Amino acid sequence: MSNVTAWAVYYTAATQETVPAAEGGSTSVSRAAGYVWTRVLWDGATEWSAPQGSAAISDPEGKYSIGSQYAA
Repeated sequence: MSNVTAWAVYYTAATQETVPAAEGGSTSVSRAAGYVWTRVLWDGATEWSAPQGSAAISDPEGKYSIGSQYAA
């Protein structure tokens, strides 16, 4: 089995994100460039790429949790 590492996935530009609303439905919130919106486990070798408008940074120490800000 390949070695997997945790990666933080962040927005490369400011964006509007749709999130669930407390009363049901959804709402739109502004997210700055660098906002970490998910984390993935990846071996860095198999084919995978962050979704359009996002990038990933290797983060095995967990420095960038979801909701944190990554500055390239």
